[in-house]
Amino acid sequence: MRYMKYDKISKNVYRFPFDESLNLEPRPAPKHYESTINALDFAMPIGTPIYAARDGVVTETKDDSDIRGFEDSFRKHCNLIRVKHDNDEYTVYVHLKYKGVCVKKGQKVKEGKLIGYSGDTGYTNYPHLHFAVQELDKAGKRLHLIVKFKQGDKVFIFKDLKKSFV
Repeated sequence: MRYMKYDKISKNVYRFPFDESLNLEPRPAPKHYESTINALDFAMPIGTPIYAARDGVVTETKDDSDIRGFEDSFRKHCNLIRVKHDNDEYTVYVHLKYKGVCVKKGQKVKEGKLIGYSGDTGYTNYPHLHFAVQELDKAGKRLHLIVKFKQGDKVFIFKDLKKSFV
């Protein structure tokens, strides 16, 4: 089934990967389907600081691309950071700016640490941060979880782009 729903919620609770005072809400993403259905796209100006959403270890970085386009062939040009967290969950920050990664593979990061800058690279048609929490299935495929966010003393999720407190 092409548009399967993956309804598993993250075990961990994450902070927003940008300054909360920006009050950004996720936008609809019609190209998110199958394993990426729960990824969130936050429109923001190029160069917006991006912060680690939770303590972890950087497992992947890429920031050598300065091109973008809205065709599948541009997927390989996405600049990104992937961080592994406890409970075998990963966060991924995608479409970062050219040379906009501030961390290295293997580096430990603390929640709230500056890790990069938003951009408009790869498979995209507007400047934004594609943010997701992932886990690996038994075959090694990355599945995007529904993210539990914290804001102050409240915990909530965005399910179908609607904010729900848990």
